Amino acid sequence: MSEKVKIKYAFLLGAGCEANAQLEISSGAEFKKDIVFSKGFKTLYGLLNSEDKFNPNKGTCLSWNSHKIFFQTVSETESGKLHEFKENPIYIDYLKYLTNPKKENEDKKEKFKDYYKTYIYDELNNLAKDNSIVAPENSILKEFLENVSLCSFLDGMFSSLRYPTKYEITVNKLLKIYFSAYKSIIKKFEINYESYKNKTLHEKRKCFANELRFAQQTIMENKKKDSEKNPKKKCYYEIIGELKSTDTAIITTNYTDFSMGLSGLPEDRVSYIHGKLNLFEDIQSKRVCSLEDFENDEVVMPFLFLPSGVKPIVCDWQIQQYEKACRAIREA
Repeated sequence: MSEKVKIKYAFLLGAGCEANAQLEISSGAEFKKDIVFSKGFKTLYGLLNSEDKFNPNKGTCLSWNSHKIFFQTVSETESGKLHEFKENPIYIDYLKYLTNPKKENEDKKEKFKDYYKTYIYDELNNLAKDNSIVAPENSILKEFLENVSLCSFLDGMFSSLRYPTKYEITVNKLLKIYFSAYKSIIKKFEINYESYKNKTLHEKRKCFANELRFAQQTIMENKKKDSEKNPKKKCYYEIIGELKSTDTAIITTNYTDFSMGLSGLPEDRVSYIHGKLNLFEDIQSKRVCSLEDFENDEVVMPFLFLPSGVKPIVCDWQIQQYEKACRAIREA
């Protein structure tokens, strides 16, 4: 950042700045649902990686014994059917088991697991088989998908990246979740997956990186045209850009180029604290760079910070982004 001009205004911006009412990027309940169903992630993973090393399975990201995700989601939800379930004897008995996990209390855990399997896991897979991601109205499954908390689930898997080949099953789960999240973010980008046939892996990665940039640029150009016709529909980034101020900064948890492209702020005034769409990470070396800069034998995953309690620092780029953000907060 420039040392000459201190920052007076720092805007901390989240998913709402790019959601449906703004730029139609997946967020909130829709984003969580896309991760859980993991629909179509395999196409994207196979496009950007060779499948002879790691090969995540199709299907939802939950398994028959993911009852802890259900428990965490119920515990953190403050309204609706999930909140009401806290009064259910099955939930209350499971709490008792957690405080006293002795063998004589195992039946309490099993009843909770059975409930999760019947009303969440089985119903989820029935929807997936029907090629649907729409849960019945007023169902506990619908509320679960809208509020699902994956924090502990993700946090418990990060350590597997220390030795990816030793923990291949867990790493495959992580790859599924990260590529599902990435696909959810870019699903409005109109990527032509058919055009990648008969290309080498390096060519695919290079073409995808270029298409990603072009898609974002197109969205921004269309947004600017719409805003010129109807100034009342300007997005948050455009409004911030109108300040025309050298003492303004943006701290964003979003991943797209929109923060800079629509605000007009320079790179040293925008902090991407949750990663970026054009950055990927080699799961072996933890090297982070643009997609086209990887070697063919490197297995890559999107460099995103998903909703988790742990944000692992793996490269100096992250440190630089947090340094920019901290300075913006201090000076504003």
